[in-house]
Amino acid sequence: MKQKVLISLIVISSLLFSYLQPTSASTQFKTLDNTVKATAKKYPHLSLYYENLVTGQSYSYQPTKVHSAASTIKLPLVLYIYELAANQKINLNQKLTYKSHHYYGGSGVIQHDKVGTQYTIKDLVKKSVVYSDNIAFIMLREKVGKANFIKYTKSIGGGNVYPGGKNTTTAKDLSAYLKQLNHFAQKNPKLGNELISLLKNTVYTDTVASSVDPNQVAHKVGYIPMNKIYNDAAIVFDHQPYILVIMTQGIPVRQDVKLISSLAEIVHQEHHANKIHQLMSLIKEADKSKVQLMKEISVDYEANVENRPYNTFNKIKKELEEVKSSYNYFKKQDQEKFSYLIKDIELWIERAIFYIDAISAGKRLDDARIELENHLDEGNLELAADKYHNLTSLVNRQAIYLYKPYGKSTREAILERYKNPAEEVIEENKILISVYHEVIRLEDYIENSDLESIERSKEQIESFIPQITNVKLRDLLSKKYEDLIMEE
Repeated sequence: MKQKVLISLIVISSLLFSYLQPTSASTQFKTLDNTVKATAKKYPHLSLYYENLVTGQSYSYQPTKVHSAASTIKLPLVLYIYELAANQKINLNQKLTYKSHHYYGGSGVIQHDKVGTQYTIKDLVKKSVVYSDNIAFIMLREKVGKANFIKYTKSIGGGNVYPGGKNTTTAKDLSAYLKQLNHFAQKNPKLGNELISLLKNTVYTDTVASSVDPNQVAHKVGYIPMNKIYNDAAIVFDHQPYILVIMTQGIPVRQDVKLISSLAEIVHQEHHANKIHQLMSLIKEADKSKVQLMKEISVDYEANVENRPYNTFNKIKKELEEVKSSYNYFKKQDQEKFSYLIKDIELWIERAIFYIDAISAGKRLDDARIELENHLDEGNLELAADKYHNLTSLVNRQAIYLYKPYGKSTREAILERYKNPAEEVIEENKILISVYHEVIRLEDYIENSDLESIERSKEQIESFIPQITNVKLRDLLSKKYEDLIMEE
C-alpha cells in the first residue's frame, strides 16, 4: 500500500512539471528578436542591449554599432565624478563658476542664468542628470579634464570614446557604464544610491515601458531632434534588476519615443517570462532530486536503514537555496504561484531530516549496545552495569527520533533494526544486572553488619541467580556471592 502511495506522489510530480513546462531556451526573446529585426528593416540605425544583472542572461542587436552618444555621454561623466568623491579626490560641495565659454544651447536650465553664477559640483551633477544640462556637463568635464575623463571611461569598458574628437558610443559601451554604476552603488551605497536617485528622477520619462514605474528606472537619455537621434541607457530596478540600452537614429520625432517605449515593454515582459523560466528550471531540478530523496528514505524503494542519504540530501538543499534565491526576486503575487512547489520540496527535506536523525539515533543505540555486549563478553560486570543503564536511558531518549520517519514500513524497519536489538539486550540482561547490584548492596550490608538487610538480600540473590541465562556470567556472579557469604 505504501509503495502505491509513493508511486502516486512521483506520478503527480511528473504530471505537475509536464503541465508547468517552462518556455524552452530556444524561444526566449523570440518576440523581442522578431520585433527588433522587423523594425531594423525600416530603421537600420537601431541597437539594443539587455542584460539581467542577477542571472547574466542577455540579448543584443548590433551592440557594437557606433552611434552618436548625444547626452548619454553624461552618464559616465557623473559616475566618474562620484567615484572621485568616494575616493575623496573631489569635493562635491566645491563651487564652480559659469563662464561665457561654457555656454551651449540645447537642453538644460543654466543657459537661462547669468554668466558668473556659481554652482556646487553636486548641483551641476543634478542638473546634468535630471535636466540633461549641456552647460553643467561642460563645466564638470572641464573640472576633471577631458583626457582624464576619456581615460576613466575606457577603464570601465568604454571602447568607443571620443574617437577623432567625435561624441560617439555603442550600446555595449553604455551597458558597461551601467554595470559600473550598479557596482559602484553596491560598493558605495550612500553616494551610489544618491546618483541612482537622480537618474530615477530625470524629466525624461516618455521612453519608459508602460508597465514599469518610472521611479524604478535609473536612466540617461540622449536626444538630438534635428538629427532624429534618440538613445536611452537604463537600469530597471525590477526584483531582478536589468540593463536596457536602446539607440536609434532616423526615426521621426515622437515616433522615436513610442518605439523605444514599446521595445522597453517587450523587453520587460520577456524579462519577466525568463525569470519564470529560470525559476521553473531550478524547481524542476530540485524536484528531480526530491523524487530521488523520496526513494532513498522509503524502504519500499531504495532505502537501506544502514545508510543516510547525505549526497542527495545535500544536493537538494543546495538546489533549494538556488530556487529560493530566484524566488525571492519575484513580487508577492507572483511568488504565490510557486510557493506550493517550494513547500513540497521543503516537506521532503524535513522528512529526510527525520529519517537521517532516526538512523543517527539508531547508530548511537548500536554503539551503546555493542559496548555493553563487549563488557559482558569480557565478564566486566562493573562496566557492563554502567553501560546497561546508559543503554536503557539512551533508548528512551532516542525514541523521539526513531518514531519520526515518514511511512509506517520505514519506521518499522528502523525500529526493528535498531530499537528492538537494544531492547532485547536490555531485557536479556535485566536479571543479571539486578542481581549484580544486589550483590554490591549485600557487600555494603555485610560491612555495616546490617543483619536484617543481609538476610533479605541473600534471599533475593539466591532466588534470582538461577534465572540468569548466561552461564558464564551466572557462574561469575555466583562465585562473587559465595565469596561474600564466606567472609560473612
